[in-house]
Amino acid sequence: MNTNFSPKELTEAVRDIFSGTLGYEIRGKISSEIMEIIQKKLSNLWRKN
Repeated sequence: MNTNFSPKELTEAVRDIFSGTLGYEIRGKISSEIMEIIQKKLSNLWRKN
């Protein structure tokens, strides 16, 4: 198995993964989790001020 990927090959592989339905689920889950984290951090900042 070839483990020496060029940045271009890695980018294409990641794009292939994220263009699949699994990718949509992963992206949706990650983005919603990130949004929750950001909202928590922002609300903590507002409470401090």
